[in-house]
Amino acid sequence: MDNDDNLIWEQKHDNDPEEYLNDLMWAHYADNHKGVCIKYHFNNDMTKFADEAKSQVAYFRDVEYTSDMDSYRKNGAINLQDAFFAKGKAWEYENELRLLSYDPKGTGDYASIDAKNSIVAVYFGLKCPKDQQTEIMDILKGRKWVSEKSVWDVAKHSFANIKEEHPVEFFQMEVDKTHFGKLKAVKYGDL
Repeated sequence: MDNDDNLIWEQKHDNDPEEYLNDLMWAHYADNHKGVCIKYHFNNDMTKFADEAKSQVAYFRDVEYTSDMDSYRKNGAINLQDAFFAKGKAWEYENELRLLSYDPKGTGDYASIDAKNSIVAVYFGLKCPKDQQTEIMDILKGRKWVSEKSVWDVAKHSFANIKEEHPVEFFQMEVDKTHFGKLKAVKYGDL
């Protein structure tokens, strides 16, 4: 929380760069820089907990990285949390956050995830074709992402939710010529 009691986002590890600066992520998940990285912002109302009215549960949780994955094999069983949120230590560079959504009542109904108005930015890889960049920017033209924060309303003696709209931003990844072996994101319009 900050001085105004607003929730603030913190990286999992103090020395971690933003994920879009991670070379391995580009190599493994974006076809060696031919793809894109999309940054999302999900509001708290996306998290759902089971109750009588709902049959869906959805929540975010950080992946925990362990060097002892063999313990799961030896035990012959694994609990729900470890099944979905444990991963080998070699993958720690991913700094992964997962969304788990399931139906604890087993009704067979599956809800879709409402992710509209949640794309914050698109980062185009070093080798992402210009025609694909143009197509993506055209699709997202005029779109906004929405953030929410709770502030104390002194007059009403209660919290009020304030929604703010922000434009989707676009960045081109480039080799950082001032820092050997590093990447940088240059905002479209600043190119």
